[in-house]
Amino acid sequence: MDRIATALDQPVVSPNPPIVSPGQLVPPVIFLCGGVDDYIAESGMAVPRPLLSIAGRPLLVNSMRQLAAHGSTDFVLALAGAGRQQVKDYFLRLELHETSFIIRLGGRPAVQILGDPLAERWTITCTDNGEMSGTGTRLRNVLSFVPRWPAIVAYGNALADVNVADLIKFHRVHGRMATVVVANPPARPGHVTLGDDHRVLSFGAQPHTPPELISIGFFVLERAAVERYIGPEADVMLEGDPIRDMIADGELMAYRHRGYWQPVDTPEDLAAARRSWESGPEPDLAQSARRHAEVQLVNGPRARRNGNGRLSALTSRELQVATLVSDGLTNRIIARRLSVSEKTVEMHLSNIFVKLAVSSRTELAAVAIRATGN
Repeated sequence: MDRIATALDQPVVSPNPPIVSPGQLVPPVIFLCGGVDDYIAESGMAVPRPLLSIAGRPLLVNSMRQLAAHGSTDFVLALAGAGRQQVKDYFLRLELHETSFIIRLGGRPAVQILGDPLAERWTITCTDNGEMSGTGTRLRNVLSFVPRWPAIVAYGNALADVNVADLIKFHRVHGRMATVVVANPPARPGHVTLGDDHRVLSFGAQPHTPPELISIGFFVLERAAVERYIGPEADVMLEGDPIRDMIADGELMAYRHRGYWQPVDTPEDLAAARRSWESGPEPDLAQSARRHAEVQLVNGPRARRNGNGRLSALTSRELQVATLVSDGLTNRIIARRLSVSEKTVEMHLSNIFVKLAVSSRTELAAVAIRATGN
């Protein structure tokens, strides 16, 4: 149904059931977006990193969608750098970027959005922190806009399938003020292996598991951590004195992430992220997606053990599509959710119907109901 709306009055939050324990409060998310020289050149133009396009959407929006799949729908964007105005302008017109519309000019101008409203209904707070403010300063500045704590703090410059429920459980169990998510860095081309006498043993091969661990730019923080370690007197970077002081006081713990993680720091990283998202999930992301879909569709591993062999015939992407169909979503919304075309969704549905020996969406939902034992 068509509807009339002003261009800047579009509420922007997820139709999918949160992947968290019943009754558990999902954390809000603070994105430390932008900063000095936070650009990557594309087609001769400097594009703010949060707005780099991956599968038809900005990097930042894809990061938000990953977290929204876990139930987080409150986002605070702590903006800085010369590109902050472009990020604000994008979110002011988010629905117009995602839909078709008609503009009516004249004495009472209006915008008519064509088709269904956005499925996402997030609350997005954009805070302007100037061009030069550090990450710690921005974090301190947004304290009053964060609805509850602990909160996830991320840079928004990477894609990762972090299990938020497991991360928050880990954070609450250890009881410290801060948790940083760490992982092995992605292998880089040009790796050289040397022998004891400095002879080159291999060249160009990418090691499967680099030995070191690094931060993936993803934290869980209590409000007390911000208030205690980030003072109001000077501009500060979170990665400097605040983190060092937390370590000295024993207040920083590390959560080991073993799933999909793709930083976007270079043009090569951007190309890798685009390949993984446009061709479907990477192996680790596919495994995580399958796990999440099974929780929603077949009540987890227990139902699998009870003998629902039909669903095991589906690929990870087909299981995702089947889950969303069973939730009552249209092909259009599923396509948006998975960042694919509607024709791709139709192709997956055709394969699902053949594998499950069903001929309609209703029959597919019935298979899901039988799988849960309800």
